[in-house]
Amino acid sequence: FSFVRVFTHPYLPPSTMLRLPLRQMRQVRHLRATAMLSTAPRVSEDALHASLPDSTMEIVGATAPVVAENIYNITQTFYPKMFANNPEVLAFFNMANQRSARQSTALANSVVAAVGHINNLKDIESALSLIAHKHCALGVYPEHYQIVHDNFMGAVAEVLGDAVTPEIGQAWSDVVMHVAKACIQMEAEIYDNTTAKLDNWDARVPKAFTVEKIVDEAEDAKSFYLKPADGTAAPAYLPGQYLTVCLKTDEPVTAPRHYTISAAKPVDGCVRITVKHATAADNSGVEGIASSWLHSKINQGDTVDVRPPFGPYTREHNNWDQEVYVTAGSGVTPAIAMMADAVGSCKVAHFHADRDEQHHALRDESNNMNLALTSFHYDNNQQSLSADQILKELAANQFNMDGKATGFHVSGPLGFVNGIVTGLKEQGVDAGCVRHELYGPEASM
Repeated sequence: FSFVRVFTHPYLPPSTMLRLPLRQMRQVRHLRATAMLSTAPRVSEDALHASLPDSTMEIVGATAPVVAENIYNITQTFYPKMFANNPEVLAFFNMANQRSARQSTALANSVVAAVGHINNLKDIESALSLIAHKHCALGVYPEHYQIVHDNFMGAVAEVLGDAVTPEIGQAWSDVVMHVAKACIQMEAEIYDNTTAKLDNWDARVPKAFTVEKIVDEAEDAKSFYLKPADGTAAPAYLPGQYLTVCLKTDEPVTAPRHYTISAAKPVDGCVRITVKHATAADNSGVEGIASSWLHSKINQGDTVDVRPPFGPYTREHNNWDQEVYVTAGSGVTPAIAMMADAVGSCKVAHFHADRDEQHHALRDESNNMNLALTSFHYDNNQQSLSADQILKELAANQFNMDGKATGFHVSGPLGFVNGIVTGLKEQGVDAGCVRHELYGPEASM
């Protein structure tokens, strides 16, 4: 992975930047990481197009290779530091992702992407939108960005030591807050737009829902039908979006969990989520705290706190004549809602990979949609489905694969999604016609 190439900046040629080893930078005290703003800034409407001063970019361009070389050490230092200094933010983080290093890897890749596009964040708007929706679903507010800034800059100073001069520290501090401004603006708009669609519900706060019904959907999956406890209507949402469930488990802190809404419309005034039980055997040796609690402790009639529907993975701007849904495991949940919404307006195909029929959730619903093509593949590792096979089956079933008439929606575990998305592009499918939904941090996409 060439960090230097990603960070290359026109102010200094790569050969010059590579001649800036850490030991040659000025030896001064550590920059005080908290010497930035005391409150998160307000943002202008053009935050995605705003540019940093040339003087800042000269410093960032010159020092980026050193930061990039140490970015994983920085992010792995950052999280323990933030949790120790600000334990209140533990409520936002899935500790399973911390133990597996997926969260720190995702942050490292995000830093690389942000710095590579720092003076035109519009180029990575889709990635920022994904982050912003998840932040809104967790209840992240502007003041939390100051916590991230302070601890991230502290991690930079700790890892890079005396190489972080006041000028270098200020430049990177400006970069962090520049990205924060863009995210804060996007999140404010998402909060406001979502609130406007809800029935007497501020999208910034959770609301009590009653569990009206629980249905076994597969050997390890259950659907939970949730209705607002105050008697208001089910919240408006777009197929493909998710609810965030805030559980009170036996753990000291349990972060809220996002669960896809698995029906195109409310069912008898309820929003349906379908939850796979993440056992230790299926989840890299880590028992899923929230899914285990839902499966074993939550009963019909119980009340749970829920945050409103969020998420950019929807059909809202689709204009394809044909839509192909490629799913594995829990990735079937957004597809079920989106396919039900798509049938009648375009030609739809569904490919699904799972361990076996007994673990295939919502199988009958997919079969009963009268899709143009359904193709299910079963094996323990969910590896029996490839991009080449998908394209051959589509061609055999009279799907037009010329041009940009067909859109692909790929959802499921990281390895599966990576393999299918990469394979489709290698087979010549236009990148703009492939969308994906990944379960967990976007670590390697």
